[in-house]
Amino acid sequence: MASILSSSVRNLDRVVRYGGDEFLITFKGISHEVLRTRLEQMRAKAEKIKLQDYIF
Repeated sequence: MASILSSSVRNLDRVVRYGGDEFLITFKGISHEVLRTRLEQMRAKAEKIKLQDYIF
């Protein structure tokens, strides 16, 4: 997840692990439309993660 988040932000932005499985992302000087696009890209990438031997 950290790799997905880090690869989805710009050099100006920061991804910080906050606790066990929480992340904090700061975006500097980003428009709402670009932010929406970035967040959707992160969500789509995260949705594709498959965990071996994990049953919902």
